[in-house]
Amino acid sequence: MRILNDASNELLANVSIFLTKKELQVLRGDIEHLINAPICEHIHFMDDDYKREMTIASYSEDGKNTFAVSVNELLEKG
Repeated sequence: MRILNDASNELLANVSIFLTKKELQVLRGDIEHLINAPICEHIHFMDDDYKREMTIASYSEDGKNTFAVSVNELLEKG
């Protein structure tokens, strides 16, 4: 697991996320999509007002990822 702070481009050790039941149901469908998609696929999960966004992506532990170079470097840092 890697948690990236998009604003600072740094890895975080932990984060708390609070979701409504409706949001959890939508996220469950998005997670199912990621499970069945190729590695390095991602989804953008937003609230109803489009004020908050989570990007959730699958990645390969062997380093064969197709993200931007800066993201790949952060994934390798762990």
